[in-house]
Amino acid sequence: MVFRFLIGVGVGGKAPVAQDILSEIIPSGVRAKYIAFMEGFWAVGFVISGRIAYFVLPLAGWRPLFAVVGMFAVVVFWVRRSLLESPRWLADHRRFAEAEKVMAEIENGVRAASGRPLSEPRPFLAETTLETRNSLGVLFSRFYLRANVMAFSLWFFALLGYFGLTSWLTVILGERGFSVVGSVGFVTLITLGGIPGFYVAAELLERIGRKPTTAIFLAMSAVMAYAYGHSVDTTSLLLAGFAMQFFMFGMWSCLYASTPELYPTRARSTGAGVASAFGRIGAISGPIIVGYIIRAIGHAGVFSLGAASFALAAFVVLTLGIETRNRTLEEICRQEERAEGSRPASHAMRPTSGF
Repeated sequence: MVFRFLIGVGVGGKAPVAQDILSEIIPSGVRAKYIAFMEGFWAVGFVISGRIAYFVLPLAGWRPLFAVVGMFAVVVFWVRRSLLESPRWLADHRRFAEAEKVMAEIENGVRAASGRPLSEPRPFLAETTLETRNSLGVLFSRFYLRANVMAFSLWFFALLGYFGLTSWLTVILGERGFSVVGSVGFVTLITLGGIPGFYVAAELLERIGRKPTTAIFLAMSAVMAYAYGHSVDTTSLLLAGFAMQFFMFGMWSCLYASTPELYPTRARSTGAGVASAFGRIGAISGPIIVGYIIRAIGHAGVFSLGAASFALAAFVVLTLGIETRNRTLEEICRQEERAEGSRPASHAMRPTSGF
């Protein structure tokens, strides 16, 4: 139990930090695409770990499997050696010299890769007029009430549906005659659909926007979850499962790409983390609710619950969502504050220009 808790803390704590750092250093025109690409490698890792489990489980059991898969985490330490500090975070903490140094390093790298001079940077714009440096004070100010209701509800319903389904997939497949190893293999197979799902979502997030892309993937997750739960044979189960994973994994790209954009730098990780925490409440609730549903009305009810959860999440996005495509993070936050009658100041700084 303690071991699983520590794993959960590590994985849950990593996610908002990774998406926030990337969102703060990627230009606005491709910001969502790159975050979605990053998230897309989760599907690749999911499939690889599933294949490892398929071969290791029958030979050695689950303990050696954890040891084998855990060795891949060592790569993270190698990658993070070259990770740059966010220039936005440095500037927000008035560490301007360090912010300029990081920006110069980024600009030199882009200039060398592109082989041409960079365009003139825009002036740095303060994201918020709030004087408090307390991230929770910023997050729960009146400026971000709408963003909070939308993000927290979206994460709750999306993860309730996702984990309510996926945590019981192998059990439901077992009831249909699959062995444990066979269930793992089948789930890994349909999860291949998640890989193109991530990358299609990444393109659409930049082409048509955050709101429509997120709503489409959630709505289609609902449709395909219902279809999967009412499949009558193995072929239809495979096809519906492949499509369901395509849209559910694409949904993850939308969540991770859009959530950090809603908050200013001093509360970005906190906002993304709290939204994710609401999602984890849904993730915990889903399997518990499913346990009762599967006994009362069978496995079809499980997928009906998932479909309803995704549909509710899509409704939240359409009614409360904030479109952020092709806008800098400063512009997004300024709009939220202006909606409440406040006007942030402009400064002659340049660390986040063009981002």
